[in-house]
Amino acid sequence: MEPIDFKIEVRLSRGEIARYNFHHIRWLVLMDAIGLAVLMGIVFVSLVHPDLAFRNMLKIVIMWGVLILAVGFSQPLILFLQVFIFKSPAVESQMQPRVYTFDDSGIHIQTGIKQATTVWPRVIAIKDIPRLFLIYTSPKLAYVIPKRYFESRRERLRFVRNLLDRVRGQGKPGD
Repeated sequence: MEPIDFKIEVRLSRGEIARYNFHHIRWLVLMDAIGLAVLMGIVFVSLVHPDLAFRNMLKIVIMWGVLILAVGFSQPLILFLQVFIFKSPAVESQMQPRVYTFDDSGIHIQTGIKQATTVWPRVIAIKDIPRLFLIYTSPKLAYVIPKRYFESRRERLRFVRNLLDRVRGQGKPGD
């Protein structure tokens, strides 16, 4: 197995943090878009249907639909505000520079105030999404490595291949 010899200093941008967070709620945004399309159809029918009682019943459905959609759209709105408008401490922390070193013993993370190592068996998934690599250590927590830190497509492929080889070569936690 080829050794993993990558050392990357990462400083995430607000856009990369938003991309990572929206990746986890993309199903919610899709459901909201579908709900909005259905609601618009109901609004149209409520305006043109000849039966007044039916139109009044649809107005109640529309009111509830608007309330449900408002709750659904609140999560993407809150994420957008936290990342781009307010100075959220969590976002500011994520934007701090960190150095990732990938070697035989695991993934070493070093920030200005702490160091940590994640052993390979703790890595449960590696995802390649637009502009980012996500290295998951739990279902909703990942190390975010922007693709912009690799000079070429070949270097990105080598990085991913080495990660996959390392993860496949280790047992999973509890094995």
